Amino acid sequence: ELCGLLGCGSLDDFCSEVVMAEGVEAQDLVLQAMPLALGIRVRVAFLDRADAPNGAPSVPLQDFGPGLVNGELPSEGASELPLVYLQLRPGHYDLLYFGGH
Repeated sequence: ELCGLLGCGSLDDFCSEVVMAEGVEAQDLVLQAMPLALGIRVRVAFLDRADAPNGAPSVPLQDFGPGLVNGELPSEGASELPLVYLQLRPGHYDLLYFGGH
């Protein structure tokens, strides 16, 4: 039923049109479901100068994954899951790597 509400006829249609579509940003539903399915946490850094006041840099972060309550880690157990960092720039995501981790 959710697929129909999102304009897709079936789960297969949703996956091909939303999840696996090339050149289309992952939507909120995908960002919430993917970490749950993989058993990881994802932290997304949203980069967009258009939203920055006076061109000042601003990098809002948002976490997704199991154990989060209102985007926050309430328990120790959730922090034991792997944390994957992504950077969202207009049009695409980049996987972020940190030296020494």
